[in-house]
Amino acid sequence: MKLLYVDLPFIGEKGGDKNRSNFIWSVLNQHFDCSLLLVKTWHNLTKPFPKADSFDYQLVAEKSNKLSAESIFKYRADQLKKFREILIEHQFDYIFFRFTSHAMLMSEAAKCSPTTKIIVDVDMLFSRIADLSWEKNPTIDNRYYFMERFKIRKFESQLFRKPYLFLFSNNVERDSVIERYAEDLPPENYQILPNTVHKTEIPERVSKQRRILFFGTLNSVANQDAIVNLSENIYPHLHEYLVENDLIIDVVGKGPLEGMNVYYKERMNLVGPVDDIKQIISDAELIILPIRIASGTRTRILEAGILGKPIVTTSIGAEGFTFNEDEISIIDDPKENAERIIHFMDNPQEAKEMGLKLLKRCEEDYTWESVGEKLNTMIRSTKENKVNQRFKIAIVTNRFYPEVGGAETNIYFQARELVLRGHEVTVFCPKRIERPHKEVYDGINVVRMPDLLDKEKSYPNIKTNTLCPEVFFGIFFGRFDVVMMFPAFSYNNLMAFKAAKMSGKPTVLCSFDFLDYASIIKETGFVPKDALDKALPKIHHRIFMRYMDFIFAISNKEIALYRKFNKNVGYSPVPILLKEYDIEVENPRAKYDIKDEFVFLSLGRISNIKGQDIALKAFVEVADKIPEAKLVYVGRSDYEPDFIAEMRAIIKNHNLDDRVIFTGMVEREEVLGWLKYSDIHVIPVRFMNSGAVVVESWISGTPVLQSDVVDPNLVIEEENGYLFPSENVKVLSEKMVLAVEQKDKLDEMAKKGEKLVREKYTYEYLCSLYESTFAAIQKR
Repeated sequence: MKLLYVDLPFIGEKGGDKNRSNFIWSVLNQHFDCSLLLVKTWHNLTKPFPKADSFDYQLVAEKSNKLSAESIFKYRADQLKKFREILIEHQFDYIFFRFTSHAMLMSEAAKCSPTTKIIVDVDMLFSRIADLSWEKNPTIDNRYYFMERFKIRKFESQLFRKPYLFLFSNNVERDSVIERYAEDLPPENYQILPNTVHKTEIPERVSKQRRILFFGTLNSVANQDAIVNLSENIYPHLHEYLVENDLIIDVVGKGPLEGMNVYYKERMNLVGPVDDIKQIISDAELIILPIRIASGTRTRILEAGILGKPIVTTSIGAEGFTFNEDEISIIDDPKENAERIIHFMDNPQEAKEMGLKLLKRCEEDYTWESVGEKLNTMIRSTKENKVNQRFKIAIVTNRFYPEVGGAETNIYFQARELVLRGHEVTVFCPKRIERPHKEVYDGINVVRMPDLLDKEKSYPNIKTNTLCPEVFFGIFFGRFDVVMMFPAFSYNNLMAFKAAKMSGKPTVLCSFDFLDYASIIKETGFVPKDALDKALPKIHHRIFMRYMDFIFAISNKEIALYRKFNKNVGYSPVPILLKEYDIEVENPRAKYDIKDEFVFLSLGRISNIKGQDIALKAFVEVADKIPEAKLVYVGRSDYEPDFIAEMRAIIKNHNLDDRVIFTGMVEREEVLGWLKYSDIHVIPVRFMNSGAVVVESWISGTPVLQSDVVDPNLVIEEENGYLFPSENVKVLSEKMVLAVEQKDKLDEMAKKGEKLVREKYTYEYLCSLYESTFAAIQKR
């Protein structure tokens, strides 16, 4: 299962929250196919980022505006686009977010990949920190926390109602969230992931002087307040005892603030950061943690406990743990706290016994091993949360099976899969062939509507534009849970959209192509790279896009376009029918007198947009270096006569007639044979949406050598294929040689591609996306 872990930089760093990050990352890597995304915030813009080999992706977060809580990150449009591209490229099963600060990315993930399960390690409840900070000092100088508490509460009231798996480090904060916000979600969505500690050898004491220790990150709000509490409330009851017994309270930790110096008393020694905190803890006689403000991580108790040290803390300091009174001392009253410290210093054997009991408990319940298995179980259990709701679905489309064509066949297989999954599906389409007005086909209710633009009533009706008023009334009066529209804008889809909105039905657009690329190519011979950037939708199309409840698109560029008008846009993988590729097919090599030679396949009609000339020129460059290779073009070769004539001239001029083969149009079975029995599929296109042919290659057991304009790009260099810059003959020729040299690695590359296809590019997977989306829409 593929998982993306999102966190702030933590590798090679120390501290309570970093320890938790390292623990989570270690566990995830043991059980999942993991990728790491690190976020750089405004706090560390001047700090060096981790080494390039320690993470897979990087995003930059900005400070939120004054109307939002400071603890919640904001991301620019380019960063969100980068994040969406990562999700579309890899199709993760899970995304694990460390902290609620990444809520903006969570929202993007939920929209872009509805079936991906989102896990949020809440760790610290930001509202709790703000509440406690204000309650301790409700003054005008402390008004920052007064304002933050309202901003955070508003944010949390929205977040904790999302259908995510939320992990809390203690039950107090978990239970408070359930009480406030868990109206629509089951308790299973709110779980406890306690903090952990590594089993470790206890170092021998180095210092002979008896010392009391307070440690932690000294510039945190919680620890600043703890030092104030120690200095002003507890220390006065300790001073005389410390002097009489020549005892020191060491304050250890990184980030000491100069403004806090006033709180360090005669017998309080500010040590600051140290190289080996484990040795410092081991040398201490007693650990004191007088915490009054806290949330989330309290690993200091575990760090001291695993070393067998006695601890005196507060109820907030030990919050979330279930230690017994003989394992840890919990006292809130400052005077009683001081008295307990004195008692343990006077009775070291009793203190030692308590520390050993705490050590045993930490080893039993809070080690990486025990908590790690619990984390793995919690994550995997989220996959069981399937959508069980059955929907009544209306599909409005321009053509429908048994009309022959890629789009209509695709829509038919989608409709059939939805029916097989228990949904009721009604398809509205223009009458283009001689079929009944209404019929049930493979369990699908099909309504073929009269077309007012087809005045002659001639069939087959092959006109692009049709006008069927019946669709308005069918949608308006029909009892449907959702109305789906394929494959782009049309008169009928616009009427269906209006009818759905007027009758309160949710709408989903499944867009295959925003622009009529075939017409553009016919007129100009190519598709400009900035065609979508310069596209200006008509006013009624903008309205259509803006008020659609959800839009699925098949490419990153089209997703970006739709996002200009509607935030609810996600990726729709173009699926394949697995059983078509699982059957045995005949090897077509013998038909063309090809034996053991290395075969570069180029599948598709011969045309400028497909870029077959680029592959030919690259092959010419290296033909002498790979004499055992042949280039086979499979597909119709009469589409652009001048283009293919130029290619044939190149072949003749370089005496490659016996090494470059044109099959012309062939039956589907032979196409499947070439996909299966070629060595690598060269895809040199100048433009391509969806990359369906890449998916076809992988499922057939063949890797690809692909132009980088294929959108979305699913190829990872030398993992499941090779990439080259569009129209770059030199690089393509080099990759051709490399493919021949690495022939023994090609099968493994293809298997990695096939794994992705079987997981994310099937009709079953696409329909599960639809189901999750329908359920989410109905909850809005």
